[in-house]
Amino acid sequence: MSTVIDLGKLRFLFRGAYNAATQYEYNDVVTYGGDAYVYINSLAALGNAPTNTAYWSKLLSGLNPRGAWNSATAYLPNDLVKHGGTYYRNTAASTNNEPPNASYWEVFAQAYNPRGSWAAATVYKVDDVVVHLGQSYRCLVNHTATSSFITDFTTSYYWQKYAAGSQSRGVYANGTAYFEGDLVTTGTAPNLDLYLCITTHTSNATLITSGAEIGNWQLLISGTYTSSQADRQAAFFYANCT
Repeated sequence: MSTVIDLGKLRFLFRGAYNAATQYEYNDVVTYGGDAYVYINSLAALGNAPTNTAYWSKLLSGLNPRGAWNSATAYLPNDLVKHGGTYYRNTAASTNNEPPNASYWEVFAQAYNPRGSWAAATVYKVDDVVVHLGQSYRCLVNHTATSSFITDFTTSYYWQKYAAGSQSRGVYANGTAYFEGDLVTTGTAPNLDLYLCITTHTSNATLITSGAEIGNWQLLISGTYTSSQADRQAAFFYANCT
């Protein structure tokens, strides 16, 4: 007597996350990264990754949140990680390939990661945001900070200014790292001159009005600056409205 099988009653069998050491059979379903696959080969087998189309067919695509990126974790397509201030989606199986490596990751959602004041010898990630001398900067490249922010900013191009401001730096000095928006004084009170830095640089002249320094500064108040709080505020608004 023959047996009639109603093919419409065949069911998928969910087997959990794919395991290379497990033997799979027709209609077994596994998860692999953020995706789900069904086994389609008529022969049971093991060791064939779900990306092998001779054995598997993708049922659906999704995302698999994995938390913060970790160099020791094996990631699969559609795994989602957070690194710095950005979320990345894995596009190819990967271990120890740090985002934003475009061969393995694509930006899923971009945000910013506040890190407080910039500090030397600190590991920074893309989209970290720091404050240095009254101004905010966004990290462009994964790196470890050197001992000098101006080097990281103007030579290595690790940072992009995120929000501008003005910082009173006191009396002008030679051999000092100055940033666009800094305020300095020259002369003797109560007849001080007040200058606004217009070019990020390291000063290289004893006088602010000599050599290459001339092009790095804009005179705001001449000869009447007394270093009072009111003068500071007036200079700040003047600098930001011109």
